[in-house]
Amino acid sequence: FELSRAVVVIRAHSSCCPTHATGVRCMAQVPSDARTVYIVRHAESRMNVAMETWSLYGMVSERDHGLSAHGVQQCEDLRAKIEQARDLGDADAVAIASRTCTLSSPLCRAVVTGHLALPSVAGPAVVLPDGAERCFVRFFSRDSVGTRRSALA
Repeated sequence: FELSRAVVVIRAHSSCCPTHATGVRCMAQVPSDARTVYIVRHAESRMNVAMETWSLYGMVSERDHGLSAHGVQQCEDLRAKIEQARDLGDADAVAIASRTCTLSSPLCRAVVTGHLALPSVAGPAVVLPDGAERCFVRFFSRDSVGTRRSALA
């Protein structure tokens, strides 16, 4: 079981090395207090299914497409794999299962994926308002708008 990892550097500066004058910190100089971030893409959404089957109605009938039945199954499978790997002592799975925070896009498919696919923890689940994808093709942008707050109540 292996997950992709990315290192987040909070305070990057341009003095790292001459080739990184843009402010990107060289991996050789990652600070000791850096955190590991695990990134999980949302499971299959109903928009993914509509696009795959060329269903125009399916593409435009919703504003913020939730997960398909297969997407829910993908979440359950991922959660089971993480829990199994955690029980076998995999360091990445242990870290995911003991994370202190979960960050998510505000789109339903991302929030539900995080809730279903990741083991529950005591830390907060934070929805990042600016974390949604941006689609500039007007026809497809409905799926990137999100659900109105009033509809969630």
